Amino acid sequence: MPLEWAERQRSFDRPVLVVWAEDDRVMPCEHGRRLADHFPRGRLVEVADSYTLIPEDQPGALAGAIREFVGDGDAERVLIQRGPDTWTSASTARAAL
Repeated sequence: MPLEWAERQRSFDRPVLVVWAEDDRVMPCEHGRRLADHFPRGRLVEVADSYTLIPEDQPGALAGAIREFVGDGDAERVLIQRGPDTWTSASTARAAL
């Protein structure tokens, strides 16, 4: 199953944001780069002065990366997973806030 999932990533045609901690010793930056490279439209943001728990270590940097990603004019093509088989566009989710 993991190999099948990894191969499906290569055909996912939507923007993908991968946010990774530069100083993480558990999950090194190379893993984040490799994950982002699996997606044709993958974007990697490395967060400085952070470890495994980016939302705890650098919540402002994480929020900024997400805000920039969603607001870059590509929001209609950005999907947010709401459940196992339920997705909504980022612009629809943003309008509901």
